[in-house]
Amino acid sequence: MTIELFGTRRVRAAVFATLFVGVGVAVSAQGCSSKTPDGPPGTDKFAGVMADNFCSALHSCCDAAKLQYDNGSCSAQLQAQFQVFVDIVKHGKVVYDPNAVAACEAAIKDRESKCTPDGGAPPTAAQNFLDPITTACWPVLKGIVKLGDECNDSGECATASASEGGSCRTDNRPGADPAKKVCFKTVGHVLAGQPCRSTPKMGEFVTEYCEPTIGFCDTSGAQPGDLSAGTCKAYAQAGDDCSSVGTNRVACEPTSTYCDFMTTKCVALPQAGSPCANGGFQGCASGNYCDRTGGTGVGTCASLKGEGVDCKSSNECATASA
Repeated sequence: MTIELFGTRRVRAAVFATLFVGVGVAVSAQGCSSKTPDGPPGTDKFAGVMADNFCSALHSCCDAAKLQYDNGSCSAQLQAQFQVFVDIVKHGKVVYDPNAVAACEAAIKDRESKCTPDGGAPPTAAQNFLDPITTACWPVLKGIVKLGDECNDSGECATASASEGGSCRTDNRPGADPAKKVCFKTVGHVLAGQPCRSTPKMGEFVTEYCEPTIGFCDTSGAQPGDLSAGTCKAYAQAGDDCSSVGTNRVACEPTSTYCDFMTTKCVALPQAGSPCANGGFQGCASGNYCDRTGGTGVGTCASLKGEGVDCKSSNECATASA
């Protein structure tokens, strides 16, 4: 479940990065505190409690920014969205833990109190690469359907930790019933040196993705018939060789470097004031965009613009990169 709040579009470290494993939802609340019921909320109160948490934060942030706030619009919209996730509990394939709600609320309130559109720096290995909200809210609604078993909703699929995602989709194994949907699992944040795969192995229901902040899935040595299987490999850094020959696949760290094909070395992305190419390697270092208003093939890196500043395209705006 992905909820967009305060304009952020970042999945990782967003207000709800992958809060409850289920159908992706985007909420844009135009309304911008409510009472928390005594004791843990039951399923009949959960949607209202969570809506109150978001709307309370929106109210405070709108007040700070001197923006008009409509609590009725905010509460009605968000409560309806949260209710979708509670309703699948009624089918008997999702367990709701009311005692986990308090920690989830606390993580949300802490994040919302910042009133910023960007979720901040990516979570580190010490945080298991998970933002606090994902970690705190994962236990609230947990599916119990096992891998390969029939399901109706992704939220029903069992996951062992917040690092895993469940997906209810068509069983595409040879000879399987195409009308039947079963649970698959995605394991995220796989470390360098560990196996990775973009599609499930025949007869299995698991995909494994490398932690994107530290490396990529190198499938250059994959065997015929299983081309999606590989090994997570750490990114090369500035100054490292980036020539990819045969099974020696290399990828430069994407947020701060690019591969200079003339020297076959990873080179730092240009900062504000430095030239940037119109095509080819990239744009600019994080926090900047390539200003090409001159109309030539080369532009100049410039700092991303804040809210209220004139712009010609969304890629110039700081909030658009969040």
